[in-house]
Amino acid sequence: MSDDWLLDVRERQKRKCQILFTKTNPLLNDLKAFLNQASHQAIILWALELAGPVVEDLRDKYPRQNRPLLAYQAAVGWAKGKIKMPDAKRAILDCHGLAKELSEPTDIALCHAVGQACSCVHTAGHALGFVMYELTSIVFSFPENMWPAACPVWVRYYEDRLKYWMAHYDRSPWTWAGFLQTQS
Repeated sequence: MSDDWLLDVRERQKRKCQILFTKTNPLLNDLKAFLNQASHQAIILWALELAGPVVEDLRDKYPRQNRPLLAYQAAVGWAKGKIKMPDAKRAILDCHGLAKELSEPTDIALCHAVGQACSCVHTAGHALGFVMYELTSIVFSFPENMWPAACPVWVRYYEDRLKYWMAHYDRSPWTWAGFLQTQS
């Protein structure tokens, strides 16, 4: 694999960007292709699966803070038709709002990652946002000599989990909200 993706991230680091990966980063090309082939339901299941551990990590670090968990629960409820979009949207925006209150760049990126994953219920276009923010958190949290090797491993994991949900989304025990039942 070319190091173009790495040069792009390092350039964004030099510019002190809050998000170190963009949609055009070459490391994400294969994942983008899979996302373009996946059903909306598969993307929702994938994004929420990936967000679950992040929500738990944030809960462990900020035990008095429940906004990421509430956003996650609202997204699941929205996808299942148990709550309406305005309520889920409020919870998701509150999760993003928590990021503005934090000072740790890793945790800021993770709050935004959760918000992006939860927003996949609205549109699958948010899926890449989760990845971009979580990879940013990896760069912020791993030592300089480790994150360049770690990021491609994470991207392969994202691809593998997406492939799984692309093949199995129809086996989900969820009853989808009406607006998601007709999509594939």
